[in-house]
Amino acid sequence: SNFMTYGNWFHFTWLNTLVHLLPEEEFIKTRTSRNNYKISPEEQHELSTKKVGVIGLSVGQSISITMAMERTFGEIRIADFDELELTNLNRIRAGVHELGMPKVALVAREIAEIDPYLKVKCFWEGITEDNINDFLLGDGKLDLVADECDTIHIKFLARIHCKNNEIPVIMDTSDRGMIDIERFDLEPERNIFHGLVNHLDIEKSKDLKTTEDKMTYALPIIGLEDASARIKASMLEINQSITTWPQLSSDVALGGAISTNVIRRIFLNQLTDSGRYYVDTNAIIPNSVESLKKESESTNTKKLENATLYELSKSFTLDPERVTLEKEIEKDILKSALHAPSGANCQPWKWLVDKNAYYLFHDKYYSESFNDFNDLASYLSLGCAAENFIIAAQNKGLEVKMNSLPFGTKNQLKAVFQLFDQDTMSPLIMPHESTHLAPHIFNRYTNRNKSALSRISNQDLLALEESITSIEGASLRFIHSKTSLDELGELIAMADKIKMLHPQAHEELFKHEIRFTEEENLENKDGIDIDLVDLTENEKLGIKLCGDPKVMSLIDTWSLGEGLGKMSKDLIDCSSAVGFITIDSHNPIDFFNGGRAVEKAWLKATELNLAFQPMTILPYYFTRLLKGKGEGFSSKDKDTLTHMWLRFNAVFPTKKDCGQLFLFRLSEAKTPTKQSLRRPYNDTVCS
Repeated sequence: SNFMTYGNWFHFTWLNTLVHLLPEEEFIKTRTSRNNYKISPEEQHELSTKKVGVIGLSVGQSISITMAMERTFGEIRIADFDELELTNLNRIRAGVHELGMPKVALVAREIAEIDPYLKVKCFWEGITEDNINDFLLGDGKLDLVADECDTIHIKFLARIHCKNNEIPVIMDTSDRGMIDIERFDLEPERNIFHGLVNHLDIEKSKDLKTTEDKMTYALPIIGLEDASARIKASMLEINQSITTWPQLSSDVALGGAISTNVIRRIFLNQLTDSGRYYVDTNAIIPNSVESLKKESESTNTKKLENATLYELSKSFTLDPERVTLEKEIEKDILKSALHAPSGANCQPWKWLVDKNAYYLFHDKYYSESFNDFNDLASYLSLGCAAENFIIAAQNKGLEVKMNSLPFGTKNQLKAVFQLFDQDTMSPLIMPHESTHLAPHIFNRYTNRNKSALSRISNQDLLALEESITSIEGASLRFIHSKTSLDELGELIAMADKIKMLHPQAHEELFKHEIRFTEEENLENKDGIDIDLVDLTENEKLGIKLCGDPKVMSLIDTWSLGEGLGKMSKDLIDCSSAVGFITIDSHNPIDFFNGGRAVEKAWLKATELNLAFQPMTILPYYFTRLLKGKGEGFSSKDKDTLTHMWLRFNAVFPTKKDCGQLFLFRLSEAKTPTKQSLRRPYNDTVCS
């Protein structure tokens, strides 16, 4: 026959080109001949009957074009409302001369240039509630949908309609080669996104405005726990140094290949499972010479055994006039002591009751940490426990004799208490200074709730200052001006960033301080319950992102992380005042006595119905900087902290040789619904 009339002519108007091609059947047979026999001719024919839909063409372009090259479908419906932008050119195969062109047009043209016999239907406005049925069902039901759109509501809408119409859905996330498969055709009752979003209000997804709102929905969808360290680190930088999550051309191309493979196998009934699968090239092809992560040095500190308590206390000389208590009264007093506050609720104490005397020990097993320089934070906590013991005993009509550090600082025995009948006159009998605060011991708690700004009266602030004057050398000062609070908030945020990026401090924070689940709370009965912190769901997810040490290492390497202290800054922003307790010297006994001052102030704040929250990171780090010459900090962090100290000293003028005990914020926030747990009485008291 005449060569010019054999086959078909195609005019590519955008190329100003006319092309003469074989008839459809011969064209397909020839073009796919190199598929044989990875795809058999019979399978190729079966694929040509399939209809596939692709929603979102930044990543969807790669899937669409790879499927077209392999000829995995006979008809494709592509949907995207967006136009090509310069920022798309890191992952979309297009040229700068095509900027501003609809993405749908780009993909449709490229498919036509590969195979003009493939049927392409374009949805220029993307997917909407008005056209979703036409997209899925018009001119025949789709056999599969590849969802690659960024709009959360449309992801939900597509799955709900696909589920109702028993259409399978796949999704590539361009991270760790993850491919998500939902076989609604085989499992029509299956939860969308495998049930990972069951806790979210799908209807509200229509109204997501801010990035924070969107992330609350996006993170469960992509699978926070299984995301790569780099994508987690990038998530933390959104609205800080970047505006949205990153995507790489190599990941998008890999996703196109994986998705095409999965779609072909689904169409040929060679893959029937739902689930999430990873083709993580970093894990499959690791760097064999990459240095192993240096494990943190494990502590050799052991728990204090009961036998050790008796051994350490046996040489203490007791007063023969001490009284014997009824067991219930004794237990009430010790329970009051156990309810004392401690850094990160570590409860660094152990009590021995022997021969009608009460011995307070430092159990370093629970407190050894980067924050506890030279055990000074522990001495502060032990002082709080001592104060509660004294107040509770005096409230029972008893006199209290306390011997602090009877055998020096190196001995784990930190205080001995003996009780006497009322009005007993003896050296070391503690004065009745705060007995009236006894009813507030079990009402005292850390209030981490945010609140509207309110003014605390000068009378209340003065009452708090006066509450600690009986502790020699201790003083309490307040700031409440916006300028001072703003400066302090910035400094605390900077210290939080240092903590997050410091390997040891970070590990301790996530292993021993924060408790993310009720199971962790009940198992350990220490640390800080994440539910006691006034956080949005998105902020909780952000904290979980920060828990990955690889993520923090990347943030540090990139010199980023300015948002790591935002939550503390927000707390200071809604504070009525911030108080700072110091003492004239910085020896262990001063921190022990200073702990008594802290508890007096905290109980007084409870009496005044003021919300009280420790913000201790600055005193912890400045103590390590000034008393320990920055031991454990990098040179960079030492320099940063030195400048921070100068700024802090302008807010709270303080002598370098004093003991910086405690920083806290006050507000009038709502009462927490529960309190931090304590370890069981019998685990902490030996009698």
